[in-house]
Amino acid sequence: MQDSAGLARFLGHHFRPHYKAILTGDAGILILSATVQPVSCSSGSRWAHMQTSIRTAGLESAAAINMDLWSVHGPVRPSTFWTDDLGPALAASRTGSPLPDLIIGADWNALPDPTRDSLHGTGASCSWSPIAAVLTAHQLGDVDRVLRPEERVLSRIVRGPGHSISSAKRLDSIWASPRLLPLASPARYVNTTSDHRAVSIAFDLGQTRPSHLTGHSRPWSRWTLHPGTLRNPTFRRVLNDFATDITPPPGTAFLPDPIAAWADFERRLRSVAQTEARAVGQSHLIARTAARDIELRLEGLDLDLPGAGNTLAELTAALLVARQIRLDTAQMSAVDPRLVNVFRPSTWLNRANDTSEVTRISSLLNSSGHGGTTDTHLLDAVWAFYQSLYTPNPSSALRTSHITTLLSTPTNRISTHHGQSLSLPFTHAEISDALSAAQDTSAPGPNGLTYPLLKLVAPLATDLLTHMANDMREGNPVPVPLRTTLLYKRGPRNDIGNYRPISVSNVHIRVLTRAAARRLQSALATTLPWYQAAFMPGRRTTSIVGALLGCAEHTYAEYPGYPTSFVAIFLDQQKAYDRIDRSWLWAVLLRFGVPHPFIAFLQSLNSSPTTQVVVNGLLTYLVPLAAGLLQGDPLSCALYNMALQPLLDALAHLQVGIIVPGLGRIGSLAFADDVTLLLPLGPEGLQQWSQVLHALSLYESASGARLNRAKSGYFVVSKGPTRTDPLLQALQAWGLRPLTPANGELPHLGHPLQLGTPGTPCPISFADRLAAIGTRIELMETSDTDLLLRVRLCNSLLTPMLWHHTAVGGLPLNAGKLVRQTLRPFLYKGNTAWLDNETICRPRPCGGLGLVDPDAMFTGQAISLLAKHLLDDDGYGPWLRNGLSIALHHTYGSSPSVLLLPGSAAHKRLGHELTRTEGFWGRLLHALCQVRVTLDPGWSTLPVLALLELPWHDATSLPLAPDPSAPGPTEKRRKKIIAVINQGWQTWGDVLWRHPLLHLGPYLLLLVAFGTTGPARRCRAPHPSPKRSLGHQGLSTQHAMGLAMDFPPHAHSNQPPQGPTTLFPPPE
Repeated sequence: MQDSAGLARFLGHHFRPHYKAILTGDAGILILSATVQPVSCSSGSRWAHMQTSIRTAGLESAAAINMDLWSVHGPVRPSTFWTDDLGPALAASRTGSPLPDLIIGADWNALPDPTRDSLHGTGASCSWSPIAAVLTAHQLGDVDRVLRPEERVLSRIVRGPGHSISSAKRLDSIWASPRLLPLASPARYVNTTSDHRAVSIAFDLGQTRPSHLTGHSRPWSRWTLHPGTLRNPTFRRVLNDFATDITPPPGTAFLPDPIAAWADFERRLRSVAQTEARAVGQSHLIARTAARDIELRLEGLDLDLPGAGNTLAELTAALLVARQIRLDTAQMSAVDPRLVNVFRPSTWLNRANDTSEVTRISSLLNSSGHGGTTDTHLLDAVWAFYQSLYTPNPSSALRTSHITTLLSTPTNRISTHHGQSLSLPFTHAEISDALSAAQDTSAPGPNGLTYPLLKLVAPLATDLLTHMANDMREGNPVPVPLRTTLLYKRGPRNDIGNYRPISVSNVHIRVLTRAAARRLQSALATTLPWYQAAFMPGRRTTSIVGALLGCAEHTYAEYPGYPTSFVAIFLDQQKAYDRIDRSWLWAVLLRFGVPHPFIAFLQSLNSSPTTQVVVNGLLTYLVPLAAGLLQGDPLSCALYNMALQPLLDALAHLQVGIIVPGLGRIGSLAFADDVTLLLPLGPEGLQQWSQVLHALSLYESASGARLNRAKSGYFVVSKGPTRTDPLLQALQAWGLRPLTPANGELPHLGHPLQLGTPGTPCPISFADRLAAIGTRIELMETSDTDLLLRVRLCNSLLTPMLWHHTAVGGLPLNAGKLVRQTLRPFLYKGNTAWLDNETICRPRPCGGLGLVDPDAMFTGQAISLLAKHLLDDDGYGPWLRNGLSIALHHTYGSSPSVLLLPGSAAHKRLGHELTRTEGFWGRLLHALCQVRVTLDPGWSTLPVLALLELPWHDATSLPLAPDPSAPGPTEKRRKKIIAVINQGWQTWGDVLWRHPLLHLGPYLLLLVAFGTTGPARRCRAPHPSPKRSLGHQGLSTQHAMGLAMDFPPHAHSNQPPQGPTTLFPPPE
C-alpha cells in the first residue's frame, strides 16, 4: 500500500510513519521496521508477494540482503490453485542469481502430517500433496517443526457444546529457505479474535552458521508410542504378523551389510506401528475412562445366568487393561504433571524435548564470556562448549611418555578364560537375553523406538542385531546418534559447566552394548579390586560408603589397630566420562589383555557418534563425539572403570593410604569417577600428598581428565585438634576446601556420611529425604486412584530414593515410624490409617497390599551387605568380620556368640531399635539380631580355638543336639540356662577359663551338652586367656548362609561370675 493515509486509516492508532504494506482482499504483508525496504510487489487471488532489501546492520550501515516474502491463504476446498496459480507465480519470481532467501507464511487449510498436526489424527479438507510439490521445488522447510520437532501446538481450535474441543489442527505455519532455518527462533502462537491463532517467528540475520556444517543439521525428531498402545491385543497381533510375514530384508545371509538390513527393518517397523497406532488409540481412550463402569458391571453380574462365564472373562480382561492404563496415567502424572492427558486417540505420542521448568535455561555465557538470552545465543553457546569438550587432546611425545609411565604400573590382567569369552562371536541367545532384560520404561533414543516395541518382534529383531554385532567385531562402523538433555547441578545457572549432560542412544544400540557389557563386567569382577565398586556384578555404593563409615567410626572411637586420625579427600572430575581420550582407552584395554575382536567392536561404536543437545526444547547442531565415552550406554561404566584403574594402581604402588586391620593399606575408594583418597595426617600424609599430585598430573595428561578443584574438598576424622597439620595446610594451598556440612552429615554417592561424630545417625539428611517425599505427595493426584494403586505408587515412585539413602549407616530413632507417618496422607487421603501396618505390608499373595515395610527394608539392606561381603577373602570380608568383632567387644562388651543366644540379655540389647542408631556397625549388629542365626553345618571342622568361642548352649534351637528329635528343655530349665548365660557364661571359653574344675592340664575334655549329654571330643589346646584371639567361628542365617568371622576375645570381667557349682545338672 503506497497510500500512507490509507494505511493510517486501516491501522488506526497503531500506525507509524515508516510502516509499509501490501494488502489484498485475502492476503497481505505488513512491514513494521525501517530497516526493511520494499523493492517490488505483486499479488494474486489468494496471495501477496514483496521483494525486500534488509539492512542487517542497521540504517547507519550499507550492508543489506535481499529477501522474498510471501503471504498465502489456501483454498478451503480442493482446487488447482497450487498448481495453476501460486506455483507458476512463485517460479516466475525466482529468477536471477544469486537467488534471495525466501519466506512463506500461510494459512494452508491443509496439514503436513495429520498424526502430529491434528489433535485427533484426522486430516484437513485439502490434501497436502500439491502444496508439498510447490515447497519442495524451492527446498523450503517448516521452521516451527525444525526448531520444535516434538512440540504439539495447534493454530485453529474449534469448540463444540460445553466448550469441548471438537477439532484442533495446525493449519498455519511459516516455511523458509535452508539458510534461514538455523537462524530462526521458535514460533509463538497468540490467540486472536478469529478462530485462528497468530504465528510469529524471528530470524537473527546477524548470525552466521558454523562453516563446517553442510545442510541443515536439526533433523525431524522421532516420535514414540505410548506404552498403553502396546497393551492392545489387536496392535500386538498386527506387529506379530508383521514380524512373521515380512519378507526378510536381505540380512547378513542375503546382503553383505547387516547395518543396512537393520535400517530397512527399522523403517518398516515404524511405518507399521504408526499406522496401527491410529486405529487402536480411540479404544484406549475409552478404556481409560471406563474402569469404574466395568467395576460396576462386574459387581452386578449374575453368575447364574447363561453365558455369564464368558461375560465375566471379557469384563475382567477389560478391567485389567483399564487399570493398567490408569496406572500409566498416574505414574506419568507423578513424574511430570504435563503428561496427565497424554492418552490421545492417535497414541503416536511425542516425547517432549522440553525439560521441566525448574531446569529451563534462561541465559548462558559463551566461550568469550558474553552473556545472552536469545535462543540462537543459547544454542550456539551450548554447541561451542560441547564441540570443544568432545575434541581430543593433540598427541605429543610428552603425553606418550606419560601413558607409558602409567601403564607400566603393575596391574591385574583379564584371565585367559574371560579373554577367550570376550573374543567369541555374539550368539543369538546373548542378544535375546540383553533385549529381555531391558527395562520397558527406559527412554527411547532419537529414532523413538522403545524396548517393548522391539520385544514384540523379538525373534526377527534379535536375529538382525546378532548379525550386526558380529559385523561390528570386524571393525565396520555403525552410526550412533544420541540425544542429550541438560540437568542443572549447582553453581551459577549461566555457566554451561554447571549442567550435567544426560545422553541416550537408540535402544537397538543399547541392546548390543548391554550384551557386550555383560561379558566385560563379568571379566572385570575378578580383575578390578574391591575398592572400585561401580557397575559390576555384586558391587554397590554401600560397600564403598560402608568402608569409609566403618573406618571412621573405629578411628573416632580410638580402637586398637586403627589410625588415630585421617583425612578423606573427595575428588571431583570435570565431565569425567566426556573427557576420556580414546587413544588412552585403547592403550588401557590392550594393557588389561582385552582381545582384538572385542576392541574392534568398541571402535565400531566409537567410529563416528554424534549428539544433539536439547536446550529449552530446541536442538543444537550435530556435535561430533570425537572424545569421551557414550553416555547412557551400558558399556561406558565398565570402560570408565578400566580407564581410571591405572591411576588407582599407581597410588597403591606408591604406598599411598592408611593401614586398616583386615584391609591392609587402603588409599582410595572409588565408585566410577567418584574417588575418595584416604591419607594419614602429619608428615607421612604430606609426603603421600606429593606422590598423589604426581600421579594425578600423569593421569590428566595421559587420559584427558581434569580435576575440578573448586568442587573437590576434604574432611578430617579426628578427635584432636588438626588446624596446624602440615597436610591440611598443603591441601588448602592446592585449592581444596574443608567440607563443613551441617551436623557433620556429608552426602556421598546418595548416602549421608556421618563424619562429624561417627557412630551416630544423620537426622537432618533423613528429615530432608522425608520432606522431599512429602513435597512429591502434594503434587500427585489421588482423586482417580484406589488404595492398591497408591501402594504401588509408593513402592515405585515415592520410596526408592529413600531406600538408597538409608542403605548403609545409622538410622534415626523411630525411623520406620517416621516413614509411615510421611506416607499416611497419600495412602489414606488423610492422617487416619484405617488398615494396620501388618495388613498393608503383607505380600499380596498372602492377602495384603504389598507395601514395603520400612523396618523390614532397613534390616534387609544390612543383611544384604553382610551376605555379599562377609565371606569374601579379598580384604573386605576379613575387615568386616574383624570390625564386627571389635564393635561387639569394645562397644557392647560381648562376643559373636551372642548372635546365637536370642534369649539372652545381650542379644536383646543388640536387637533394640536404639542399636541401629549407633552407626554402621550398630546397624549391622541390629540386623543380625532380627534374623535367625544358627551354626553352619560344618562347625565341627573349625580350628580348636574357634570351637572355644562357640556357645555352650543355645537356649532355643539346640543346633548341636545329637538327636534333633530330642525334647527341648522345660521352662524352668530354660530360665535357669538363660540366667547363667546372662551372668557371662556364654561360650566354651567362658566355661574353661572361669571354672577351675574344668581345667585338666594340657588336654581338655569338652562335653558338648545341650540339655542332654553329647559325644566327647578330645582336643589339644593351651589354656585360653581373656586377652587371646580365639580364631574363627562358623555361623549361618535362616537362609543357610555360611558366615566365618575372626573374633578377638570379648570384654568380660577377668573375675569369674558367681555361677552355679555345675553347669550341667541332670535332666529334670
